Amino acid sequence: MNDFEKQIVKITGGGLHSRQIEILQINLGLRCNQQCIHCHLNASPHRTEMMEWPVMELVLQAANSGCRLIDLTGGAPELNPNFCRFIEALRKKGHPVQVRTNLTVLLEPGMDKIPEFLREHNIRLVASLPCYLEENVSAQRGKGVYEKSITAIRQLNILGYGKDPELPLSLVYNPGGPFLPPPQSVLEEDYRREMDLRFGITFTRLLTITNMPLGRFQAHLSHLGQERNYLALLRKSFNPDTLSGLMCRHQISIGWDGTLYDCDFNLALGIPVDHGAPDHIKSFWVADLKAPSYRHRRILLRMHGRCRFFMRRSFGLIREATKGCGPGYRGWRGRRVCQGPPQEENGSNSEQQPKQYRDEVLLPDITTRVSIEAGVTFGWHKYVGREGEIIGIDHFGASAPGKILLKEFGFTSENILNRVRSLLTRKKS
Repeated sequence: MNDFEKQIVKITGGGLHSRQIEILQINLGLRCNQQCIHCHLNASPHRTEMMEWPVMELVLQAANSGCRLIDLTGGAPELNPNFCRFIEALRKKGHPVQVRTNLTVLLEPGMDKIPEFLREHNIRLVASLPCYLEENVSAQRGKGVYEKSITAIRQLNILGYGKDPELPLSLVYNPGGPFLPPPQSVLEEDYRREMDLRFGITFTRLLTITNMPLGRFQAHLSHLGQERNYLALLRKSFNPDTLSGLMCRHQISIGWDGTLYDCDFNLALGIPVDHGAPDHIKSFWVADLKAPSYRHRRILLRMHGRCRFFMRRSFGLIREATKGCGPGYRGWRGRRVCQGPPQEENGSNSEQQPKQYRDEVLLPDITTRVSIEAGVTFGWHKYVGREGEIIGIDHFGASAPGKILLKEFGFTSENILNRVRSLLTRKKS
């Protein structure tokens, strides 16, 4: 049990549970025209993950569950080839739709008609503008982003966004470093004053977001040597009054491949919903979203505050090797994916950490274990046990492109799935 869960138990007497599903947040892909240092999803122009139409069709069915809002995000959701088609289908069914935009994507080649399209379909916009000062935006999002963002907002204002009550335009502030955002109401006054004086820009409201130490922002904190301090700041600043409004208690996040998550942060960590709830869009009917077992499901929190075990090269290998396993992989109830043996930023390994700390990573109650490492298998029995499965490399000398070598040494979804099935069969017998 991590620090956050301990706080939850003190307040609720148990775990954190969802209340109802009001919002379907849909990640249309991880491709983005920007590469911001605060991005917890590591989105960039080089990402290729993209939601395809067959998955969107399943989402359209799930949207009939009675949720009050469809929230489209990314990456830059506008870069999905089916972006307009998907919105048209959602609006035809009468669903309110919100798009999270980084603004600059609206100025990319071929995107000139998107703002007008959004207005015609009465799409709500939530636009990222992490500061009203150019130097701060440039440091966080890159040179030239501030000017393009202002140009995009001006175009949206001309179309009525931020002026017409039916066309809301919310701006989003993200801290640019290891600190928390100021009070939202105070910062909104500053934004309104500066945006109006400098550019004559108007908007509906300002939202402030606290960065989670994930993805590229985690790497930035590590580079600054501030990861521990930032985690301590988050612990110290815990506010129990925010629990009722947590996004995870009122929404489901759908990944680009159809996997279901409690929130966008768990999506970044690759932790689907669990505790018996269907964890893929293919695995449930619309009625499931309305069922008490799903609407009041327990939310997974195990790695909140211990995020640094993810998104490193070993975990990247695991995700690459298992991403094609399909429902057979996603359905392993009680699974735990982490980098192990975990190593801290100061170079110490798990054996030098307190037992409680180690048990949070390699849960002692989970004894059916599989290790995956592109290295020798020596030493892994200590962590997976005598009966565990170890996938590694014990002979060397081969030379070929990386994908061929991974297949040759068994780092494929098919082999991993077969090894896990074999392990489960042995455990049952």
